[in-house]
Amino acid sequence: MNKRAREIIFWVMEKRDYQETCTINDLMDKFKVSERTIRYDLEGITDFLLENKQKPIQLCEHGVIELQKDTDTIRMLLGQNDFYSFKLSKEERMHMILYLIANTGEHVTLQQLADILFVSRSTIIHDVDDVRKSIQKQDLEIVSLRRGLRIQGRESSRRIMLMHLLRLPYVQQYRISEYKDMMSPQDLESLKRMIKDAEISSSRFLTDGSLEDLRQYLMLMIERYHKHRFVEIDYVSQHLSTQKMASHLMNKMEDYFGMEHRLQEEYLLADILYNMHYLKRNDADEKIMQIQVISKQFIDAVAHDLNIDLRNDFQFYQNLTNHLQSTFKDLDMGYDSDNELLYEIVKKNPEVVAAIEKNLQPLELFVQRAITREEIAYITIHVCAAMERNRYQGAQFTILLVCNSGVGTSQLLLSRLKKYFQFYVADVLPVHALANYDVTGIDLIISTVPLKEERCETIILHPYLSDEDCILLGEKLETLKSGMHRVNSNPNFQRLQTLIANSIAISPLDKDEIYKNIIRDLQSHFFPIAPSDKATLRELLAGHIEVDVECADWKEAVRRSAQPLLEQDYLSEQYITQMIRNIETMGPYIVLAQGFALPHESPDVGGRKLGMQLIRLKHPVPFHSQFYDPVDFVCCLSTIDKDSHLKAMFHLMNLLSKADFCENIRKAKTAEEVYQIIYEYESIL
Repeated sequence: MNKRAREIIFWVMEKRDYQETCTINDLMDKFKVSERTIRYDLEGITDFLLENKQKPIQLCEHGVIELQKDTDTIRMLLGQNDFYSFKLSKEERMHMILYLIANTGEHVTLQQLADILFVSRSTIIHDVDDVRKSIQKQDLEIVSLRRGLRIQGRESSRRIMLMHLLRLPYVQQYRISEYKDMMSPQDLESLKRMIKDAEISSSRFLTDGSLEDLRQYLMLMIERYHKHRFVEIDYVSQHLSTQKMASHLMNKMEDYFGMEHRLQEEYLLADILYNMHYLKRNDADEKIMQIQVISKQFIDAVAHDLNIDLRNDFQFYQNLTNHLQSTFKDLDMGYDSDNELLYEIVKKNPEVVAAIEKNLQPLELFVQRAITREEIAYITIHVCAAMERNRYQGAQFTILLVCNSGVGTSQLLLSRLKKYFQFYVADVLPVHALANYDVTGIDLIISTVPLKEERCETIILHPYLSDEDCILLGEKLETLKSGMHRVNSNPNFQRLQTLIANSIAISPLDKDEIYKNIIRDLQSHFFPIAPSDKATLRELLAGHIEVDVECADWKEAVRRSAQPLLEQDYLSEQYITQMIRNIETMGPYIVLAQGFALPHESPDVGGRKLGMQLIRLKHPVPFHSQFYDPVDFVCCLSTIDKDSHLKAMFHLMNLLSKADFCENIRKAKTAEEVYQIIYEYESIL
């Protein structure tokens, strides 16, 4: 059975999983081949099924293709196919040649390649010439020696290339066929546990695709170690933020597999981890603060051009910063995207794409390259999700979304779901994290992939959310609703009445005072902030505001804003030094609005406690900002992680967009007045 036939049977099974039919015409459109070719492939699939004592494919009316109900057995049989059951195309043969040469201990001969791939020696010679050209941009070179062929180049580059190749099913099958004794089933299970432990300890949760990539890479690393092929001694990690996770994995592998913990291996692993796809990540890297500032400015500019108010959508802001953190890579990991879904969104939303493209400059300056078409498509998904969320509100059911793709796709699906249904989303998880998730309080698990889950009601939906999906989900929710026996009273409304009555009762006959009390009580009821949750401005700035501070220049202003936090052990001297160094290196990106600077640094540089200190200068000083000089407010932010400061920073940037707020804090005579203005304005955001 050839590669296309395997893809056909998997696609037919996927359509079945989503309760969709598949026709011969669908397959012709999908694979861009003739009806005759599709029928030939279906005959090959039928032969394969009959050989393995399974029911053959049935061709029904209108060319609809029917499979047996037990598709798990078919998946298992396809997984057991060995490498030699594949009929390779020229491109696939080239990939296999590259893998065989790249992963050899010493060298490989033309005849060995011909024997493995069942082709002539002359075919291999022609293929090798094409392979040589294909790897030039990877800084690797195939050289011909008297004993055979080998690849020259850095081991790190070779590993990245091998990772790309290991995603190909025929390469995976060859490894299974040829390396069955390399790792036992117990070893593989231990490797999976190590990865899950590393995810939990570092608060980074990989997509299922990246989880498999990491597993394959760790197996490759073990294999290269035993061949004495180590990462080059001069390799230096570019990303300290993922080194904790890399170090955790290296220590576990040293204990279990007896591998020497080489620092260069850890460095390369850290860079690979940084460039993988994550569904959830609560870590902070060295660039996250700058991404968070740029994201807010980008959102405001796009929202302005679309004439829609997205300024207060904190979920959009948080999702976009998470996405950009995962998107801006410096290693080409060779990930394929669901282009069909991506470009459907782009095609349907030209006005959104235009607004994004118009405002890309700050993002492109940050990454120092052009934003790709694919990246624009993913950003479009986030903007569209925010726009749909802006139109539809409400919550009734508590659901958990299980998805094997990235944050952008899951958010788009959620926003579409919320367009038609009312529910609260408790969490979004990759498939492999579901087993350890406490589903207490979850009404329904919505998954984009097949699940075996008995603890809770589940339903499988396609990321496209077809009309059929909506009908199925509606029926499911109606069933759940009828079984819940919900009380028709609204406790939130009853509580609201009590809050208003109590606020009026404790206030004098002063309408302003009554208003303030009601707003404060409603805020604390509907938006409670637990001690471990994201803090607000009014929490962080209580007792941390000074006015009429004298400073000679911007460096002294930054240092002076940080001094009270240093004295109270919120941050270290190193944190202050690095804030100044960053402004010297990257420019005054911390000047967020006219006359307002927010100096900050990444948490790993010396942030000890979450905090803010706001000073108003007696005489403004220049920060050399093109648009916002001179600066009269400097607010030092001490960060301890990726998220805890995010809401306060988000609120601050929203307040700075209000002309009356900026005017009032400049008119205030005392620190207490400044604080009261911030408190009142933040309360009604």
